[in-house]
Amino acid sequence: MLNADICEIQARFIKWATHDPVMYKTLDEKNCYKHVEYNMIDLNSSKPRQDVTLLLSGYSSSNKKLGYDCDTHAVEVKPKLYTGEHKLDGSANYSDLNQKRHNKYIADDVLLLYSGWNESGKLIFIVGFKYTEIATKMQSLIKNNTNGKHVRTASFTLNHWKSNFTLIYKSPLFKKYRYTMAPKLYSLLSNTIVGGNEKIATQTHLYKEFFECA
Repeated sequence: MLNADICEIQARFIKWATHDPVMYKTLDEKNCYKHVEYNMIDLNSSKPRQDVTLLLSGYSSSNKKLGYDCDTHAVEVKPKLYTGEHKLDGSANYSDLNQKRHNKYIADDVLLLYSGWNESGKLIFIVGFKYTEIATKMQSLIKNNTNGKHVRTASFTLNHWKSNFTLIYKSPLFKKYRYTMAPKLYSLLSNTIVGGNEKIATQTHLYKEFFECA
C-alpha cells in the first residue's frame, strides 16, 4: 500500500475519532465513514484505536505482531472501549506476564498510553504514564502467582498510576462523554490540564499533517 493511501486511511480514522458529528460531503463519503465506524468499534481488534492513540501522541504505529506497539520507541497502548457494560475506570491488564517480560519493560523504560473511547468509536482521552508506575503491582502478581510461570491476567487500576501521568489528549466534548467514565476517573481528568504534567511528554498535534493528505 502506498504511503499516500496509508495517510488517507489514518486521516479518516483520526477524523472519526476526534469529530462528533462527522460532516459528509457526498454519499460515498458517508458510506466510507460507516466502514470506519465499524472498524473503530470492532471488539475483535483494537488496532484502529491503537493506531489513533499512537499518532495523536506523536508516535508511529507498528504492524508487527510481536514487540512494542511503536517500531521506534518502547510504547505500549491500552485502548479501552466503553460498550455500555462497564465504565472506563483507569484499569487495564497484561496477558501472560512473566518475570522476564516485566524486567524488560522496566529496563526499556516503557511508556504506557491509555486511551478511552465511547461506544461509537469517539476518542475521549489519552493519558501517558511509565510502566514503572505499575511495576510494584505487577511484580507482586508475578511473585504470588501459583499457576505456572506466567500470570494469565495481570491487572492494574487507576490507583497505580494516578499520581504521575500526562494528559495527552482530552476531547472538546469530554463532559458530553461523562456517562462512559467512573466518577474517580472523570474527576481526575476533569481537573487535569492537557500536557500539564511535564515529567513524561507534552502533546504532539498531528491533525494538519494527516488532514492535508486525506
